Amino acid sequence: MGNCEIPRTRSFGMTTRSTTRSTVTEATRTSSESDDEVAVASPKRKKTYKSTYYSRKSEISSLQSQIEALTQQLQQMQSYQPVKEVQRAVSENALLYHQLQDSGLVLARTQSLVLGEMATNPRNPMDMNIRLSADPFERRQTLNTLKTPVVDCAVQYVLERTRFLRLDQNQRQTHNWTDPNGDHVFMQCDVTPFPTVSDIQHAFESLCLAISHQEFQFWEHLGVLTVCEAEDPDDAPVKQARYISATALGVGIDKNMLKFRAFMPSSRYLQEPHGVLVIQTPDEDALYPYQPQDRVRIDVSAIVLVRPIQREDGSKGVTIVRWAMTRMHRPQYSLTYEQERELEELIPRWGEVVRRAVQDYIHRR
Repeated sequence: MGNCEIPRTRSFGMTTRSTTRSTVTEATRTSSESDDEVAVASPKRKKTYKSTYYSRKSEISSLQSQIEALTQQLQQMQSYQPVKEVQRAVSENALLYHQLQDSGLVLARTQSLVLGEMATNPRNPMDMNIRLSADPFERRQTLNTLKTPVVDCAVQYVLERTRFLRLDQNQRQTHNWTDPNGDHVFMQCDVTPFPTVSDIQHAFESLCLAISHQEFQFWEHLGVLTVCEAEDPDDAPVKQARYISATALGVGIDKNMLKFRAFMPSSRYLQEPHGVLVIQTPDEDALYPYQPQDRVRIDVSAIVLVRPIQREDGSKGVTIVRWAMTRMHRPQYSLTYEQERELEELIPRWGEVVRRAVQDYIHRR
């Protein structure tokens, strides 16, 4: 009896395990799923792995594509016409700037060359080596003979001196230096237009009257006492006058001047009406000898040209061109420091007083 009960126990246990699996399957299945669908359930997908090498390679390829696209875009922008115009304008401006800079340096070098030559070899361009005797007839003959060459030389020189200057514009240039001999040299050139004046001859006569009638007023304005020795009338075409002056500090001055004046409808060098006044100093004068041991000698060479100008509206005006070279010889006697400074400042002041007086005189008339 005992042997028959043991198998029953095993069979009961196996049946129990099978029932349990069946129960679990039924619990997990939904009502809409069939037995076949549950049996054919698909397995889960595995995640794909990508190496670092291929990731970097993909990034590089993407960046290269972006670079190519940006390069094409940049080329399109550069080929755009306004950009080319701006680049061309910038290049032209840079080239123009360098050219102007080079021109400025050349001009500065030229000015330095001219001024250096003038100070080293201060030759008077109007120097004619004039010598006057004491005989009145010979003096007059010499002066009359000099008139034509002096006037021609003056007109030719002042035209070249102002060839590239604007004659309708106020201009003034001065230069002074001390030469190797100790002489003080003062040179000036100025242009003074009178746009409201149209009568050339009237302006020239006013100029001559201003210089003749106000000669002493010029010196009085500077505090200089002056005595004039002259025999010719003020309106003479050739006139000789000697001026003996004394400054406020007691320095004696000796000026011997020859004045040549002419008004011409036209001349060899200027084919239009013009008037010219030339002042020269004789190198030697037997009648009025220089006395360097007592007075400081001052030589004056000056040209004043009155000529017409064309105004912007087409009408005619007048301009006065003045060039002068004044040499104050080194004193042959002892002077104080204050007296030397007074003499050095006297000539520039005198030139400025004359210029302003002529302007006022012409405007008033």
